[in-house]
Amino acid sequence: MHAHNESKEKKKHILSNRPQSFSIRLEQMLTRQFSSSIPSFKRLTENAFSLNEWLFRKELFKLYRRIVRTAYKTHERRELIEFAKGQFIQNKEVAELNQRKYLLNVGMKQFRDMSKTMGFSLDVGLKPSDL
Repeated sequence: MHAHNESKEKKKHILSNRPQSFSIRLEQMLTRQFSSSIPSFKRLTENAFSLNEWLFRKELFKLYRRIVRTAYKTHERRELIEFAKGQFIQNKEVAELNQRKYLLNVGMKQFRDMSKTMGFSLDVGLKPSDL
């Protein structure tokens, strides 16, 4: 039995010391080096946004940044930012894209009205036709 194990070990040693082609060695080296640093494709695509969703989020963040910039030009900045943040948090659970676009348009209208009331002549830069 002991002799059988020795012959297995010799075969493994001989097989491991055989010259390999360059492409196989390169592939093994790259796989070993980068496999831990590259996330799996499945994880990348699990939470990926569609193009429409990505464009919507871009416009949403644009509106939020514009609101915060405007709020810092007033004395009531803390209250305005808290109100805007509360509105965004309140509506973050809405899943349907069309309803979210509607809420974005309502938010843009409220922002325009607020900026006119406070004496700012700011344009959000978004038109409902863009969405």
